[in-house]
Amino acid sequence: MNMRRRGSAASQLIGVIVGGLMGLAIGYYLLNYLGGPSFNWLKIPLPGIPHTQPGAAVPEAAQHQAEKAAPIGPVGVPTQPPHDQPAMPTEPAPSEPVVQYPPEYVGPRRLDLYDSADLAEALVRANELAGGAGAGAAASGPPPALSADSYTAWCDVAEVIALLSPDEPEKNVSPRRDALRRLTLRIATTENVREIAQLTPGRLDSPPRPEAGILLVGQVDEIKPSGKLKVLQVSVPSGARRTTILSPRGSIAGRGDLVLVLGAIVAEPGQNVIGYTGTEPQAVWAGLIVKLPD
Repeated sequence: MNMRRRGSAASQLIGVIVGGLMGLAIGYYLLNYLGGPSFNWLKIPLPGIPHTQPGAAVPEAAQHQAEKAAPIGPVGVPTQPPHDQPAMPTEPAPSEPVVQYPPEYVGPRRLDLYDSADLAEALVRANELAGGAGAGAAASGPPPALSADSYTAWCDVAEVIALLSPDEPEKNVSPRRDALRRLTLRIATTENVREIAQLTPGRLDSPPRPEAGILLVGQVDEIKPSGKLKVLQVSVPSGARRTTILSPRGSIAGRGDLVLVLGAIVAEPGQNVIGYTGTEPQAVWAGLIVKLPD
C-alpha cells in the first residue's frame, strides 16, 4: 500500500518538472517568434525562426538595442532634436568690459572715472568743509576743526580729484584744482595737520574700497622720475612709515617739505597703474599735492 503511494507521488513530481520545462521551452520559442532577435538569449537554433539559425544577420536586433539605449522624453519622444532642425546657439559667457585709454594715458586702471560735474560737486563739498556757508558762499573766518567724519569727507573729495577722467579738458579742470588747493591750505592749521597725521595710517591700512580716496600728510624724503610720473617717498609722521606717492604732474614740493596729498589708494600699483612698473604693494595716486608753509 505504501509502495504504491510513493510511486504515484514520484510520477506526479516528474510530470510537474517535465511540464514546467516544456512550458519554458514553449515560452522561449514564442518570445523569439513574437519579440524578435532581442530575445535570442540562449543562442540555440529554433525551427521556423530565422534569426536563431547559425550565421543569421541581426540588423533588427542592433537597431532595437539602440532604441532601448536612447533616452526618451515625455510620451516616448526622443530627447535629441531632429536632424533637420538646427541646434539653438548658445549664449557666450559675459566678458569684462574693455576700457580704451588714450595712448598717452598714465593712471589707475579703473572703469568708473569721475567727470567735471563730479569735480564741481566735490569742490562745493570742500568749500563747506573749509567753513563756507553754502555753495555760493566762500569760506571765511577760522577754519573748522577736523573730525573723523570731516576727514572721511575730505578723503571722498580727494578720490574725485585723483580719479578724474582723462577725457576732461585741462582748461576746465585747472581752475577747480587751484580752488581746491586754496581750500586745502585753508584747513591746514597745526591742530588739523596733527589730526590728519593721526588718521592717515589707519586709512592706509584699511581702505574702505579699492582706490579709496585719502587726505595724507607727510614729509618728502625722496623724489625721482619714472617715465611720465614723479615718484615721491613720503614719511607719515605718526605712522613711522614711508608711503609711495605717484604724481602725473611735476611736483611743486622738494625733499624735506611737508605736504598734504589728496589722492587715491592703489593696491599693487605695478599692475594697476598704467605707466608704472614699481613693486610696492601699495601706493597713493596723487590728484593734488599741496606744499605746506614752513
